[in-house]
Amino acid sequence: MTQDLKYLTRVGREAIEEHLKSYLRLEEGWDGVGSVAPSEHAVKNAILFIHRFPDTISGPTPMVAADGEVGLYWRHKGAYVEIAFAADGMMFGYGRDLNGNEVFIDDVLVNSDEKVRNAIAAVSRILAEFPPP
Repeated sequence: MTQDLKYLTRVGREAIEEHLKSYLRLEEGWDGVGSVAPSEHAVKNAILFIHRFPDTISGPTPMVAADGEVGLYWRHKGAYVEIAFAADGMMFGYGRDLNGNEVFIDDVLVNSDEKVRNAIAAVSRILAEFPPP
């Protein structure tokens, strides 16, 4: 399924931010025994991350995992990008472009400006292949 692609406008960012903030209402066990509520730190880092992207890319779909990680993903045909944020301030991700080329973002501290810029550049290269909304 291809997500409804929209440019990451101010309004789009605010909608994604509100969706991410809704994860803070989840409690321990929200997804069954052993599932962990997302931390405020993980949610805040995901929000800060989307505000660092240029307006010319398509907006992501927010997600939350049973282990409490908060993430963002983009999907179009065979291309896919996923970025996840953990409670400990780490960010990691995976991307695959339309030709099957992969990129891995491994254990980046979200307060490491250069590494976060590199991650955004890697994601943006794949997202540039997505059609305009």
